[in-house]
Amino acid sequence: MAQIDKQKYQIQKRLMDLINTIQTMEEKKVVLVSLNPQKTIIELPDKRQIFYKYQNGKYIEIPKDTLNLEENVPKKLKHSYNLKTRKGKIISQNAKKILVPPLMTLSIGLAFLGAINKQEKVKTKNEITIETLQDKESMNTIINLKIPNFNSMINSKLPETTKSEPTPTMISQLTNVEVESKTNMIKRMETDNLFGQSIQYYATRYGIPTSLASALITQERPDIGMENIGQLTRKICGEKYQVPIIIPTESEKYDGISSEKIFIVRDEPIKENFENPDSYRKELERYQNQLIKSQELEKEGYHIFYFGDLMNDPAQNIHISMAYLAHSVYGCNLNVHLGTRAYNSGIASAKNATDEDLVNGNIEIGDPFYNKNVLSYLYPEELTNVVWTLKNINSEEQELIAIAMNFNNIKDRNYEYASQEDGPHL
Repeated sequence: MAQIDKQKYQIQKRLMDLINTIQTMEEKKVVLVSLNPQKTIIELPDKRQIFYKYQNGKYIEIPKDTLNLEENVPKKLKHSYNLKTRKGKIISQNAKKILVPPLMTLSIGLAFLGAINKQEKVKTKNEITIETLQDKESMNTIINLKIPNFNSMINSKLPETTKSEPTPTMISQLTNVEVESKTNMIKRMETDNLFGQSIQYYATRYGIPTSLASALITQERPDIGMENIGQLTRKICGEKYQVPIIIPTESEKYDGISSEKIFIVRDEPIKENFENPDSYRKELERYQNQLIKSQELEKEGYHIFYFGDLMNDPAQNIHISMAYLAHSVYGCNLNVHLGTRAYNSGIASAKNATDEDLVNGNIEIGDPFYNKNVLSYLYPEELTNVVWTLKNINSEEQELIAIAMNFNNIKDRNYEYASQEDGPHL
């Protein structure tokens, strides 16, 4: 059953993505000749055929000069699947009602799964029937897709069952960095109240302990305002990041995606901010090159972010902050203490440091006592359970490793929730 459910999901998604692609065409009628992930063929009224491959959730056009047309394109079509588009509507030859695009996303998953209860019962007529049904209780429009040739559209190599993740190997990493909670924890409380949901989601996505993530964001963000709460800099722009995913979404599970690809485009430079015209031209060229590169990487499945958006969108900012923190730890060979420091100073300066360097503030770039300041925003009760869950990217299996952050120099302090001695807050 797990295999069939996965197949249903994949076919449903491909069909919806295909319909979305057809909707972008300004054609009164198009004919679906072939529906195949490797080569889907659409025929236009002038008999011109467009070839697509399905990649990373998108139908990407295949240039004709890369195809062996004699081998791959049928010379004579006995049957075709007609999908007409007219003024924002899609009609099937066998449709009972009109499909209105704004309603297409409503309940399609339930309708699709309801249309195919068992694989062996699917009819293999050479037609696609698309109809809309009214759910009288919710008044939602449901789209019922009857799909031909179901057996030929599924991947027979799909696993029959989903393997459960093995229990991670537990290791401990000790630091002598002084840990002493601040007397005023109001700022940490504000972080949890304002951004706790986003921090928890993205931290657990990459295997970061939520308490450490909240403490780091609390250390980074300004006391007043919500601009750039992770204090991201333009140094992260223009680089390709592939961050292992520990808790994937359902879609990522089905598609077998194990890491998130990220590329960040810097903001467009403002000419008035540069005294030297050459410096402005250099930054403008860098910005333009990153824009061009982002278009290429998007086709490869990279998620494209823009630095200007990150500054003013706390959720996006937290997303990239957590991804970069995880990236920093992996760059420091899974040393979570050095990786935390690398978030502030960069991987190059931190990856070869020692714990003594962290204790004595010997890393000159950034805040020399950054780890101490971050850890001061941990509540005392959190100190016994700061555990990372990461992947061993140096092994072929990439098995999970649980890394407990242990502290050898904890100082007790009776902190106050209501103290205002640390300055203004939100």
